[in-house]
Amino acid sequence: MNHAKGMMQTPRHWSLRALLVTVLLVSAAGCAEAEQEGLAFYQSSSTRCGQDAEQPAPAPDASTPDAPSDEERPETPAPPSAGNSPLTVVAGGAHSLALRADGTVWAWGSNGNALLGDGTSQPRATPVQVPGLTNITALAAGASHSLALRADGTVWGWGSNGNGQLGAGAPPLCWTPVQVAGLAGVTALAVGAYHSLALRAGGTVWSWGYNAHGQLGEGTNTDRSTPVQVPGLTGVIALATGGVHTLALRSDGAVWAWGQNSRGQLGDGTTASRALPVQVPGLMGVTGLSAGAAQTLALRGDGTAWAWGYSGFGVMGNGTETVLPLPIQTLLP
Repeated sequence: MNHAKGMMQTPRHWSLRALLVTVLLVSAAGCAEAEQEGLAFYQSSSTRCGQDAEQPAPAPDASTPDAPSDEERPETPAPPSAGNSPLTVVAGGAHSLALRADGTVWAWGSNGNALLGDGTSQPRATPVQVPGLTNITALAAGASHSLALRADGTVWGWGSNGNGQLGAGAPPLCWTPVQVAGLAGVTALAVGAYHSLALRAGGTVWSWGYNAHGQLGEGTNTDRSTPVQVPGLTGVIALATGGVHTLALRSDGAVWAWGQNSRGQLGDGTTASRALPVQVPGLMGVTGLSAGAAQTLALRGDGTAWAWGYSGFGVMGNGTETVLPLPIQTLLP
């Protein structure tokens, strides 16, 4: 679920990579709490909250067509050699993806909801190539779908499309990648549990998919099967998503947020969900963002880390275990 301009070198400062690791650990620790909250990410993820990894839950309202027959399944390519290390790896709800230097994509893990995009429903313990994808530059993975960005600025997706997260015209399940219609000039991707976002070259943000909590940021709670522009946002340089909330970083260092806010994860001082972007107050000079199921982290240019949202188990790193609806500095040693 995607961005710092630079890395901090001194031991006293965290890099965005460290923040990303923190969010992954935090999300795992808060699993039971998040499930009680009804967050879509945990309801869907087959490796969360004790669900069987081989029995992933479908996206809301998604049907599950039969997998392709043996005759329709493509041959399984050989796994990548050890000498060709991946440029990027991403983790979804119950599957993993790797982008190799040659622009190909490889997948492994659970394959319910066509998660691996290899044309089968067979889980894979070793990587298999996702067919039909070349010149890929970026990846993003959600609870039940994945997206890939090509060098030509087009976006391709596979997996569940039960809430329109793969775009208009796609069937409920896409066993191999299909192009997201009506979207070009994309420079970056972000994926929530069941919703998708794209950052275009002009600094605008586009969203589609599941929208029950306003996580698409277009002013409604209606699912969208085609990309729609998030109004009022320009100059965006990076995106980050939690299960059902979304954040954007602008070139001026300001952070904007929308979606579910029951734990203060939008950082606007309230616990009211937002269907349109709101600025996170009192936070400037941000260079990187990361989001968990119900908490958000920001890295500032001065090397300080700031956090807001769900703080159970002390996940905010500031000595408290309460809901924090406004950013507070993490107490780094």
